Amino acid sequence: MRTLFLPFAFALGIATAACNRQAPPMDLEAARASLRAADAAYTEAALSKNLDAFMAMYEPSAAMYPPGEATAQGTEAIRAVANAFIQDPAFAATFTPGTVDVSPSGDMGYTLNDATLTFTGPDGKPATERSRDFHVWRRQADASWKVVVDIWNAEPAPTAK
Repeated sequence: MRTLFLPFAFALGIATAACNRQAPPMDLEAARASLRAADAAYTEAALSKNLDAFMAMYEPSAAMYPPGEATAQGTEAIRAVANAFIQDPAFAATFTPGTVDVSPSGDMGYTLNDATLTFTGPDGKPATERSRDFHVWRRQADASWKVVVDIWNAEPAPTAK
């Protein structure tokens, strides 16, 4: 009987230890660095006007909130908005990296950048505006990041003194 009890007790001890073992803490600095790299890849795709690379940065159910326009829900609607920018001969942009943060679990994060966007204005002439560009990202199973929310708005015009 004793010989049957020892393997059972050993197995029970291993199972108990496995259940009590906690996952190692998330390396938030590494997660922020990988999110910053994803944000840089996003910027590169936008500036190179590579629509396929740009669209690869979005989750299929992502939402884009362009200023003054309807919400673009899903990649087909986002593709239409992005394509309008890419096809615009006046389109140019600069992005200045800003804030990057990641949730304690490392599965969600956000980036907030300053942007200067040039596009064809309503009068048919190039127009430039300074914007705040905000993205919510979700970490994928392969550790890559995808945009789930994309929103930007114009900075207020400077006030005269």
